[in-house]
Amino acid sequence: MAVPRLLLLLAALILPAVAEDAFSTQDIPRIIQDNYLHTAYEFTLNRASTTRHGAGEIWLSFENGQPRIRLRGVAHSSKFGEGVITLVMDSVAKAMYARIELKDLNEDQCLKYDFPDIQAPENQQRLQTLRKRKEKSKAWLAQEVHDWANRAEMSPLEWTRSYSLGFLLSEGGDELKGLKLQQGARLVKEVAFQGTPEKAKHVPEADRGMFLPPSTNCRSPAELTNELAQVDLKPPHQKSSALNDLLLMLSSPEPVQEWSQLLLMLSSIILPGDIAVMLEDPEPPSLASLQHVAFDYAAHTAGPGGHTSKSQGSIWINMRERAFRLQGTAKGTKIGDLQIDLIARGGDADAKIYAHVKLSDQDEEQCVSYAYPNLTHRPLMELEESEKVALSFFSISE
Repeated sequence: MAVPRLLLLLAALILPAVAEDAFSTQDIPRIIQDNYLHTAYEFTLNRASTTRHGAGEIWLSFENGQPRIRLRGVAHSSKFGEGVITLVMDSVAKAMYARIELKDLNEDQCLKYDFPDIQAPENQQRLQTLRKRKEKSKAWLAQEVHDWANRAEMSPLEWTRSYSLGFLLSEGGDELKGLKLQQGARLVKEVAFQGTPEKAKHVPEADRGMFLPPSTNCRSPAELTNELAQVDLKPPHQKSSALNDLLLMLSSPEPVQEWSQLLLMLSSIILPGDIAVMLEDPEPPSLASLQHVAFDYAAHTAGPGGHTSKSQGSIWINMRERAFRLQGTAKGTKIGDLQIDLIARGGDADAKIYAHVKLSDQDEEQCVSYAYPNLTHRPLMELEESEKVALSFFSISE
């Protein structure tokens, strides 16, 4: 019976480590172990009426029976811009590190989470389910090795009551190219390797740093006053997430011996797309503490009858001298292209407001000065009410 190298590898990953020379050439499976894997991936996730796509990289190390996992994914959001999320799970430190980089917002934060408490009643209950999954994976593999001669592909592995885990294989059937999670005939998720994965019996020296914390300043959420993001181990439906399941298995004193390298490897590879990271709006600036403020703007105003006007420009504010300047342009107005300069100088002895308007299409311009207005009771009340409403983050600029 010819058994493909992939099945030999998977069989080796699920059995305890034994010296290779303890087996004869007829023994199946042979002990063939790759303790290091690195690959880029793309995933597709189908949930309800939405489909999500993503890409990233995964590094796996099982050296010395101590699993370490690193995942790096890139996400795009119209509100937050590009975000890079890096997770490192260390079964020796019993900790997970999550680094969130929001480059368009110049935000970078690394969080440290302790592994879940395996003695907690809800986790003990979940571990019973995971042990059943382990036994099913062992029985599945034994059947695969036995039946391979009569089939050209690997049968799916029962993963949950509703989902099965399928295998994407190379054309020759001897290389794993990814995994797919299915509910009957419906594809729930697919994680496909990109290019040829790097594999080795030992972690290359150049990649050993990949399994260290992703930042030198990783802190627990309790130590932070402004938590940029939160990694949810249990989604809103309160069922155990794929990430929580993996962390529970890694919490074991001997993860590979208790759970098998195969189950840990499959649980890691199928993880992309199921990591829930809740991003918090960044803290708004305290304008009262700023002496000088300058920014560009783009304004869109809807008028009656569906008419929309657009303008853009710049604003400068000098709090110390109570000075303000707005320089703006609007094209295609009813009177043609418009340019305006508005300057207010409230700190001068002779406080004034200056307005310079230029109509390019009509070749006209005018500059007018006004006495600085006195603050009366009603506008003062309105300003005091506005001051009570804190600023909130809307989105990054385009």
